[in-house]
Amino acid sequence: MLNPHRNWYRKSEQLSTEVAILSTWRHDLYLILAGLDPEGEKASFKVYLNPLVSWFWWGGIVMCLGGVLVLLPRPRKAAHRGAATAGARCLRDRGDREG
Repeated sequence: MLNPHRNWYRKSEQLSTEVAILSTWRHDLYLILAGLDPEGEKASFKVYLNPLVSWFWWGGIVMCLGGVLVLLPRPRKAAHRGAATAGARCLRDRGDREG
């Protein structure tokens, strides 16, 4: 049940329209009370249907999590670290022999 309405603020003497929103994972539905006839028997509405709005929010969350994941330090494996030091030792020994 959506309830769009208009409020009259006496102090500022302004009319304000309140929008009714229905959000689902597939779309956002906006229902706006556009006008009333003087007798109050008929009303006109504006309806906006915006598809896939929630996917923008989920996409932003995924991008933020991906950014945090990229900034985390990568754990090094013991075998990889050992191979790197053995390779450096080999290059150092070869340099001593050539020089």
